[in-house]
Amino acid sequence: MTPAYGVTWRPPFMSEGDIPSRFGPAAKWVITGIILFILGLGVSDSFREGDRETGIIYALLFVAAFVIAVKWNEIAAVLARWRQKVAWSLVVLGFAGALALGVAIGGLLLRGGPLSTAQSSGRIIWNFDQTGDYYFLNMNRLNSEEIRVLGFQAHGKNTSTDPVSEFSGFIRSDITNAERPIYLAAQEPRPSGQPPLGPQLMFPTSPDQTFGIPGLADFDIGTFDKAISEAGKDGDALSDFLRNFGAFTLILKYDGATLERHFTLDQIEAQVALLEKQSKPLDSSVPRVTRKPTATPVPSFPFMALPPPPPSPPAPADTQTTPKD
Repeated sequence: MTPAYGVTWRPPFMSEGDIPSRFGPAAKWVITGIILFILGLGVSDSFREGDRETGIIYALLFVAAFVIAVKWNEIAAVLARWRQKVAWSLVVLGFAGALALGVAIGGLLLRGGPLSTAQSSGRIIWNFDQTGDYYFLNMNRLNSEEIRVLGFQAHGKNTSTDPVSEFSGFIRSDITNAERPIYLAAQEPRPSGQPPLGPQLMFPTSPDQTFGIPGLADFDIGTFDKAISEAGKDGDALSDFLRNFGAFTLILKYDGATLERHFTLDQIEAQVALLEKQSKPLDSSVPRVTRKPTATPVPSFPFMALPPPPPSPPAPADTQTTPKD
C-alpha cells in the first residue's frame, strides 16, 4: 500500500534508518556499533563486579563514542577548517583512543568478563566450581565443643585419558600471607595378587611422592596431613582459624598453567552454617510413625543376634556311700 504524496509506508516495528549503501559510511556504522557494544559490556561487567570506578570510566567512554558518532560530520567540518593546526592533535587523540579501547577489551578478557569464556580449570573438573552444597573446609565438632577446622579440601576429576604428572599447590592466607601445602589423597600399593579388603585407607601425600593423577581418575586433595583425625584435638578452633588465617586463595599448578580461586569470609561462614545444619540433632517434636507395644517383635538380623551361651559343664556325679552292716 502506497499512501498519498509518494511516501512509502513501513510497518511501525521497522527501523527508520537504513544500512548505508556505500562502503565508507557502512564501515563507520559497523565500527561504531562494535565500539559501543564493547564499552556497554564493560559498564555492565564492572558494576556487576562492584568496580564502580572502572564502570564510570567505561560509561564516560561510551558517552564520548556515542557523541562522536552522532556529530561526526560537524566535527569533521570544524576540523577541516583547522586542518593544519590540529593534524598532530588528531594523531595523538587517535592513538589515545585506540589505546583506551585496547585497555577496555584487554581488561574484560583478563577479568573473565562477558567477552571471554568462563575461567578455565583445564581438564580437571573441581567440585568448588560446581553448584550445590559441598564442603571446601574439612571441619568436625566433638559434642557441643567449638567447631575445629582441619584445613582445605576438594574433589577433582581428570576428564582426560592422559595422566597429570606434574601437580602442586597451596592455600595462602589473606591475613598473614602464610601458606599451607596441598596433599593428594593416595593409597599404599597393594601386593600383587592380594585382593582388596574393604575400603582402602587414603594417606595425605606430597604430589611429588605419588605417580601422579591417572587419566579419568577421581581424586581428593587437602591440607590436613593425617589420614585419621582426632576429634576435639586436631586442627584449629574456628575462632582461631578466622583470626589467624581467615579468607584465603587456592593456587594449583598443573598442565603448565596456574589455577587460582579465592574463598571469602562469607563463603567460610556458609560452610559453618552448612555443618551446623547437617549436624543438628533430630527434633523430637517432628511427627513420625511408631510401633505399638503389642506389635510383632522385630526379628533379629544376623549381625545383631547374640551367640548362644557355651554349654554348661556336666555336673559331677554324686558319690554314694554304702552303709555298713
